[in-house]
Amino acid sequence: MEITDSSFAKRILVLSFVLPIASCGGAKSSTSGSSQVSIKLNQATATVIPGQTQQFTATVTGSDNTAATWNVDSVSGGDPQHGTISSAGLYTAPQQPGTHTVTATSVADTTKSASAAVTVQGNVAITPGSANVVAGATQQFQATVGGQTSSKVTWSVDGVGGGNATVGTISSAGLYTAPSQPGNHTITAASGINAADNSTAQVAVFTFGISPGSALLAQGGTQQFSATIQGLTNTGVTWSVDGVAGGNTTIGTISATGLYTAPGQNGNHTVAATSAADTAVSVNASVTVNGAVAISPSAVTLITGTTQQFTATVQGVTNPTITWSVDGVTGGNSTVGTVSSSGLYTAPSRPGSHTVVASAGSSGSASAPLTIFSFVVSPNSANLSPGGTQQYTATIQGLTDTTVTWSVDGIAGGNTSAGTISNNGLYTAPKAIGAHTITPASAAYPSDVVNSSATVINAATSAVLTYHNDDARDGAYLQEVTLTPSNVNSTQFGKVHSYPVDGQIYGQPLYVPQVNINGTVHDVVFVATQNNTVYAFDADANSSSGTTFWTANFGTPKNAYDDAGPWPVVRILSTPVIDVTSNTIYVVTHQQNATPEYWLHALDITTGKDRLNPVGISGSVGSDYLGNGCYQRMGLVLDPFTNWIYVPIGSCPNGWIFAYDKTTLQQTAVFEATPGAGGGGFWGSGAAPAIDDANGNIYVMNGTDAGDQQWIYSTSMTGYNDSSCAWIRRTCR
Repeated sequence: MEITDSSFAKRILVLSFVLPIASCGGAKSSTSGSSQVSIKLNQATATVIPGQTQQFTATVTGSDNTAATWNVDSVSGGDPQHGTISSAGLYTAPQQPGTHTVTATSVADTTKSASAAVTVQGNVAITPGSANVVAGATQQFQATVGGQTSSKVTWSVDGVGGGNATVGTISSAGLYTAPSQPGNHTITAASGINAADNSTAQVAVFTFGISPGSALLAQGGTQQFSATIQGLTNTGVTWSVDGVAGGNTTIGTISATGLYTAPGQNGNHTVAATSAADTAVSVNASVTVNGAVAISPSAVTLITGTTQQFTATVQGVTNPTITWSVDGVTGGNSTVGTVSSSGLYTAPSRPGSHTVVASAGSSGSASAPLTIFSFVVSPNSANLSPGGTQQYTATIQGLTDTTVTWSVDGIAGGNTSAGTISNNGLYTAPKAIGAHTITPASAAYPSDVVNSSATVINAATSAVLTYHNDDARDGAYLQEVTLTPSNVNSTQFGKVHSYPVDGQIYGQPLYVPQVNINGTVHDVVFVATQNNTVYAFDADANSSSGTTFWTANFGTPKNAYDDAGPWPVVRILSTPVIDVTSNTIYVVTHQQNATPEYWLHALDITTGKDRLNPVGISGSVGSDYLGNGCYQRMGLVLDPFTNWIYVPIGSCPNGWIFAYDKTTLQQTAVFEATPGAGGGGFWGSGAAPAIDDANGNIYVMNGTDAGDQQWIYSTSMTGYNDSSCAWIRRTCR
């Protein structure tokens, strides 16, 4: 190539010198490029206890400058909360357990860093971490501080230093003694220096009993044993005899259900039930195989007035003749208890110790000791409003151990659905109405129980939810706190305000305090009229103003030109009922030209809107059926046992009562007072049937009319039993 421009040649020459110079300069530099710097820690994780130190080392490569800066959780040098770290990487843990991040950053290149996760574990550890303990038994816990066994800890149970009789006690040495009631508790061991440095263990306290506690059997005889566990989810047990699972022919065998069969030779044996949930825990019963005559059970503890069936066997005799006696009295008596010819013993009314004897003539006899104790619970029934409380008391006489465990509907301690009960018998009702069973059980003999009933009724403080204020229809308002004889006078008592309505009022106005309407709490009066309208009025109105919160109308009234009844129309003729647990008012309307003409509504008391689709009221018994032209005059009823709404109907060829589930409005029962005949209507001048809240039974009077059959000429009373779903005449569906 020919070069004509000398300056171009010079430029090329200069460039050829620049490139080598740049290359040589890079090789001689004392600091590498940032992409070559790296940093690494000597460990990626560390576990320390509060206040302990841990040395970290950072290694920087790719640079002559190997210095690094340190931070803890992004705090330069750390702080007391996260732990501190020196410029040399010595980390000092904080006093609180937790997880932290130690980070070293290269000084040569601050974009390069390395981190380690530090776990600060508490000084205190407790073993075992969980335990199942039989009520009244002990469990040794041990605490270590910094990995060393230490007595420098404080012990508590459920936050109570040293515990107490309710939650169990724990000594300064960590020996826990379980309470008499089943339950779950938390054991805490805390550092004497820093209480926040602690460790916990969970304890499940349960009762574990075997019945009977002893048995006397003839060779080859059998005895049914049962084991009862309360306080554990898994209540299963395994059975053994003399330490042999299931036993054998030499010592006797026992089935998976606890049926023991004695061996063919005399001897003493031990039957054991072992908890499936905790195989270290067992309860024992003694068995004596001895002689030709054996009695079962061989020892009994009974509540006064209750019964116990005894059986006697005679070796080698298929149907032996047995003579039974109590304390030497053949057949016993009222003082010592009686025993039938078949061995059925009935305990006397007083506590005491007695002996039942089975005699088989020349074959010999066998005896069983009896411990009779009294066991009562008070009150034996109670009515509560939703969320209300009732103190129950259990009294035992005749036993050394008088403690009891409490359950509701068979659930130890109860739950939110059945209501809860404390270790000392304080029952707190659930939010829903219904019937429940309160049961104290003897801690010494868990199979011995007594029962009391608790009915959560439809009631609330100061509220009027049903006809005549309560289910007894007594009309008493026992919660009055404002009106007194001194202020009910002409100057202080009188009309404050009046609200216009669109028709006659036959039903009793109802009242609910503290109703939340559109975010504001009000006291509300509910009124239903013959024009088929329901009103919600402000009960706190004054002389100048009042508020109608809502109205709900259900169509054109039904004409009823009845000289002896409603005139000129009929719509809502009865007193509604309010379910305070759901804020629902139930009301029956008459629908003009509708089939059927009677309709049950469930309205939201805060809005007046239907909560459920209304249902037409109809039904039949045999060839009789509910026709048109009747009156639904009697007040509606809400039964706390069944949670049914009852609707009585009369002033027609027959008297009817219909029942509907309050949550679905599905029909649940139909009753006709005079099937196949006539009369027997339910009118009652607008009254509502009465309910016995102790058992849910309903009582109502029906009427008669000219031309009724002879057998119903006189006014009769009809009852309904909830427990057997039985009217005098009814159809249950």
